[in-house]
Amino acid sequence: MPRILYVLTTFFLLFAGSLSLQAQDDLGLYPECHCLYMQADEAVGKSSFDSLSREFHKLAIAKGDKNSILQYHLLELRHLCMGSSKEQVLEAMEQLKEKALEMGELKYFFNAYTRTAMYMEDVEHDETAVLELLLEMLSEATKYNSEYGFYEGHRYLALICWKQGDFINARRHALKAYGIYSETKDPIIKNETIIVRTLTELSETYKADNDSSLLFLEEARKVAAIGVDSLRCNYCEARYWAKKNDLAKYAFFRDKVREDDRSYTRYYPQGDLMFGATEAAAAGNWETFHSNVEQFDNILDLKYFAELASLYGNVGELSQLEERIIRTIFKAHSSNQSDAIARLAASMGNMELSHSLDATKHKLAMSNRLIIASLSAFLILLILFMVVYIHKRHNEDREKQKLITKLQKSRDEADKANRMKTTFVQNMSHEIRTPLNALVGFAQLLSLPDGSLTPEEKEEYGDIVTNSGEVLIGLIDDILNMADIETGNYKIRISRFKPASVCAFALRIVEGRVSADVKLVFENRVSEDLSVNSDMLRVQQILTNFLTNAIKNTESGTITIGCTTEEAPGYVSFYVADTGVGVPPEKADVIFDRYVKLDNFKPGTGLGLSICRILASKLQGLVYLDRNYSPGARFVLNIPL
Repeated sequence: MPRILYVLTTFFLLFAGSLSLQAQDDLGLYPECHCLYMQADEAVGKSSFDSLSREFHKLAIAKGDKNSILQYHLLELRHLCMGSSKEQVLEAMEQLKEKALEMGELKYFFNAYTRTAMYMEDVEHDETAVLELLLEMLSEATKYNSEYGFYEGHRYLALICWKQGDFINARRHALKAYGIYSETKDPIIKNETIIVRTLTELSETYKADNDSSLLFLEEARKVAAIGVDSLRCNYCEARYWAKKNDLAKYAFFRDKVREDDRSYTRYYPQGDLMFGATEAAAAGNWETFHSNVEQFDNILDLKYFAELASLYGNVGELSQLEERIIRTIFKAHSSNQSDAIARLAASMGNMELSHSLDATKHKLAMSNRLIIASLSAFLILLILFMVVYIHKRHNEDREKQKLITKLQKSRDEADKANRMKTTFVQNMSHEIRTPLNALVGFAQLLSLPDGSLTPEEKEEYGDIVTNSGEVLIGLIDDILNMADIETGNYKIRISRFKPASVCAFALRIVEGRVSADVKLVFENRVSEDLSVNSDMLRVQQILTNFLTNAIKNTESGTITIGCTTEEAPGYVSFYVADTGVGVPPEKADVIFDRYVKLDNFKPGTGLGLSICRILASKLQGLVYLDRNYSPGARFVLNIPL
């Protein structure tokens, strides 16, 4: 796996640059330490480094600045990598790893691996050591279950695969790195914007006509947080629009790149050569294009120039660039591939010669060529027409099917609504007839001449008339309330009130309806001075509905009403719990729908809980059935404090 030099060197420059920028924003150094850090950072590889580094380390220890101490060890490693012995570099790497583990900062632990790997390639040219370090780093990431280690490992593998021209595996590792970045909650990974480089290079592995190219550029812009990130996005987007032959947008992003001259020349020292080659290709100045391109050997750059040669129809330049790409890939996979490269070069020459002979033959047989071209064009147009026609028919059929499905759904919903309304009318005729018959019948009995009924009978019949009237009023109230809600006439009047008082009012309304075998219980779990800002009457109406349902479904036991602030933070929770029949699990999801009744033999419209849900929504609250409660049922209303 030779010559990972370009990848590692570029990675180092970007990584070191990102650390310098972070020192200003994200490293969290103490202000006194920050100033010295910047001086030591600028002195890396120079004779003045040792004194500045020692002074920086001394101050970091005096201030107890953990980040500065770790940065000191990283600076030492970077400085030694500029030309010291292998043993010194490895010792500095171990010191940084040990200090990072001691201080619980795995970021620096893995930085030690990546920086040392760059040294092994750049200075020692020891590819075996590079791979061993990378494998050890991934092993340590597994050992420590470190997202950051896996993140760095995948980004590093993506860089190596790009250098080899293995775009499939490069994309796989880049996407894994971005997946970790997107899903992690680790602030260290989130603060590292080097992922922008991974995304922009991932974008460049696709041709310009592939939507993925622009998609990953857009993702990179979302992540970009510092100046160098925007610089990288603008640089790659300029190349993207050049490949799309949109020279106006290309020029716009080129000029944006050149605005930051210092960062531009640091991170893209060949930037002017690249822009010059791009503009030369667009102008047809292939001599300048060729001269500039000769100075590039990175496979992504060569791929970019090959796309330009293809775009502007220069077959010769395209062939030469393809040959260079193949040669670069072979060199990246083997250190002894000269024979294979020679054979590939010869094969390329044969292909060019064959192309030249074919062109001569075409000139001699122009008439046949025109006929073949015409037939080919006709066939292509016919195929395109058929494809468009089939695609259009497919879309029409799909839209038609969607419309049919929508109509069927609307029909089913309408049928369901009609059935529910029919059932509702039938139920109402029965529900209203029953209390009316009781009213009429017992009123007639009460109107009999004196002496016909005993006082006990009169009292009993009077209670029946009263109860029947209340039932009838409740039914009519439900219907009128739902009508008001649907027409928008239901008004909400906000005022301050105490939760305990509204519970007490609701309890007094229904206490006369409770059988002797049922005990009413009131639980007040809120502070006496607590008050809420809402519509007291609507809250009371919801609680009354809860209590009415509990009374209907509880023949013996207890019915408890209460309020608490401990159940849902930021809310006061009103609740009604009973020991009755409860709600079957299969009905729990529909209990708040209109016209739904658990027992058709018990009085009611099936509108009460539906009205409760609508009222709660208007109060910015929520009603729900507590599914964890048993035996019986527990309904809860949450109102914001």
